[in-house]
Amino acid sequence: MKKTLFPKFCSNERGSISVEAGFIITMLFVLSIGVVDFSLALTHNMQMKNAIRSGLQYAIVRKPSSIRDADGTPISVDLSDIITAVVTTAPSEEIGRTRSLSAELFCRCDDGTELACLEFQGVEIDCLDGSESRSFVRINFHESYELLFNYPGFPDRIKLGDTQEIRLN
Repeated sequence: MKKTLFPKFCSNERGSISVEAGFIITMLFVLSIGVVDFSLALTHNMQMKNAIRSGLQYAIVRKPSSIRDADGTPISVDLSDIITAVVTTAPSEEIGRTRSLSAELFCRCDDGTELACLEFQGVEIDCLDGSESRSFVRINFHESYELLFNYPGFPDRIKLGDTQEIRLN
């Protein structure tokens, strides 16, 4: 016959459901915290994408303007209003997050090659294949998002954001 150290506890199964429920509830609680944490990150990512869309909508309605020198020759493109539209609709920037935001105007030929263009209208840029180029605006908006907790197998920060472009003409 086998002797046990605690014979009373080995033969009595009362309260075992409480111990098992304690383990299960603890695991469900930790799992739900992870779901909430990643849901907050996905919500933040959707807000950033919506901010990019608002900047693109602004670019469609109010075409980018050219900055000209004394002779009237375009030297660069003013995209600050588009960037302002993105920043005002973006989620607030929090301490510890690194954010990068850029906008560019470029021209693309039918064959997919990209050319630099300094203004939206008025300058015809011919492509090598003889086709006319089209003007586009591209907005890059990225941010490193720090999760609430450190999860095994996941980085401390995840990169959120997107790059979107739209044709102006």
